[in-house]
Amino acid sequence: LRPNDRFIFAFTLSPQEIITAYEHGTPSLQARIQSIRQAMTCGHPVRLCFDPMIYIKDWEKYYSKMLDLLSRDIDWSRVRDISLGSFRISSSYLRKMRRMMPDSTIVQFPFDLKNGVYQYPDYLKDKMQTVMLEKLSEYIPRDKIYL
Repeated sequence: LRPNDRFIFAFTLSPQEIITAYEHGTPSLQARIQSIRQAMTCGHPVRLCFDPMIYIKDWEKYYSKMLDLLSRDIDWSRVRDISLGSFRISSSYLRKMRRMMPDSTIVQFPFDLKNGVYQYPDYLKDKMQTVMLEKLSEYIPRDKIYL
């Protein structure tokens, strides 16, 4: 494909620990990074999506490690923009998931319900987004990061 500003390659990124535990059947972090590098090499616009961010024990360590890996392998100046957001899910879909996966720590989390959408409590959501926004701002201008 020839590069086209109206066509953006968007990559959802999660730490490998989250991919291994919860994103079964999806590419590894390293495979995603290789695809990002290839798209950039070909001149395609690239969006990085840290959405949904998943809360797990030591989440900050894992997300920092992921950013370190990205920093070694991609040219941040070629990133068009970034989307950043924490896990959220409709109340009806979460009910179904909880029945299907009663042992999943992800879906059994004590979420807050706001306007029919379950999400992390504000204190946790704000902390996760603030930490990631701070770290990402070291690599890319703040005005290219969308919450």
